[in-house]
Amino acid sequence: MPALYTITTRADGLTLTGSIYTADHQKHVDNGDAAHLGGSSVNVAAMQAITDPGNVGSESLAASIEDEIKRLRFVLKEIGGGAQWYDPVASSAAFLDTVHAFTKTQSFTPFALTDAATIAWNLSIAQIATVTLAGNRLFGLPTNIVDGATYILRVRQDATGTRVPTYNAAFDFGLMEFLLFPQLLINMTI
Repeated sequence: MPALYTITTRADGLTLTGSIYTADHQKHVDNGDAAHLGGSSVNVAAMQAITDPGNVGSESLAASIEDEIKRLRFVLKEIGGGAQWYDPVASSAAFLDTVHAFTKTQSFTPFALTDAATIAWNLSIAQIATVTLAGNRLFGLPTNIVDGATYILRVRQDATGTRVPTYNAAFDFGLMEFLLFPQLLINMTI
């Protein structure tokens, strides 16, 4: 849709003065905000138009404000889960401030920790972590611990086996603590 102003037509041969130029372009300043630019939805099909912005590293860059709006609509549609970006969010949608009974398994993708003499574990990016020990290792103090959260660590031996892991005092294995004797860690997952 057109913006809420028109372009002044000038006659051929008119000398363009500074005051004429300034007056013409003042319209852009006065009307160049979102309320005056006009809508990008001239019909329902235009209103439903979306564009996938891509993933990090393969972004689909917007060439105009309309392109940017299409990318924002895509994200709104993904978040809402409806057929269109403007569909009401389903009453069954999971919100953080609401108790839910899930009907499908909820899980996290295991994150592979880097094997090193001291193994670092950032809990904010890896609630479930795995590592294969290639030597005797110390598990350092995990970072970003959230009180009351549950974390899962899967420790495996390499082909050599007999690796001895030791753990920072922050690790609490509960009733599984008795399994942490090194002789029991040969080809065993904790």
